[in-house]
Amino acid sequence: MRRISGIWLGVALLLSGAVSARADVFDSAVSVISQGFDYIWPDDVDLEDFSLRLGVGMGVAPDYEGSDNYRFRVLPLIDLRYKDIVALQGTRLRLNLLRESIVSAGPLVAYEFGRDEDRNSALEGLGDVDGTFEVGAFIEARNKDFLVHIDFRQALKSGHGRILKIEAGRGLYEEGAFTLALGGQLNWKSRKYAQTYFGVTDTQSTASGLPVFSPDNGFFAAGVNLLSRYKINDHWMLHGITGYSRILGDAADSPLVKMRGSANQFLAGIGVLYHF
Repeated sequence: MRRISGIWLGVALLLSGAVSARADVFDSAVSVISQGFDYIWPDDVDLEDFSLRLGVGMGVAPDYEGSDNYRFRVLPLIDLRYKDIVALQGTRLRLNLLRESIVSAGPLVAYEFGRDEDRNSALEGLGDVDGTFEVGAFIEARNKDFLVHIDFRQALKSGHGRILKIEAGRGLYEEGAFTLALGGQLNWKSRKYAQTYFGVTDTQSTASGLPVFSPDNGFFAAGVNLLSRYKINDHWMLHGITGYSRILGDAADSPLVKMRGSANQFLAGIGVLYHF
């Protein structure tokens, strides 16, 4: 048993469009399952001209961020790379412009799927949240024991605002084909972003019966995930995750969370990947 390197959390690896134009908290869970372990052993990452991984993720997570109702999800996974320069992971395209020692950084483009009103009766009267493209940048610092990743995005659609993700991870141990890692994340949203997902306008209040609520910007969620991987052979890998997150600040005081949901969010899932 030996100490292993850090794991990067929170990237969007979900190919959601192949299923439906929806996103939920399971999206991030699937990305952790599939992507994170590439950074436990950098030598495991195929840095040749082309690398492709396809698979499927499945598990149980809340209906929407802040929900106390859980449902089963089955989602496709994709990870396509060109050397250590370009990475297309689900709905996110990243370009590494800076690659110096333990630090990498560059621009990114992503697509954030919205939220459908008919997903859960608790959302009745709030209307749909449209999807949007996001542009931003990332910076990442990694050594053989620990990794920190910061991801900042600005939504292109009016009213969606900005989001910041701070993620960190550390490998715990390896025993044969089995590995285990621990990661955490802290998320910040701008006022517009918080209003879109946790606020209640006058019109929405009349339609939903919820009180008017206008959240401010701030850190809105923090969580921890325990991840495992079993390498079946050179091509097939099985990943697992159990996680807990807590909705914070004004978001936790939203009537959508406080009256119709829960600030405590749990998830569990597995992912199967084939490396071509």
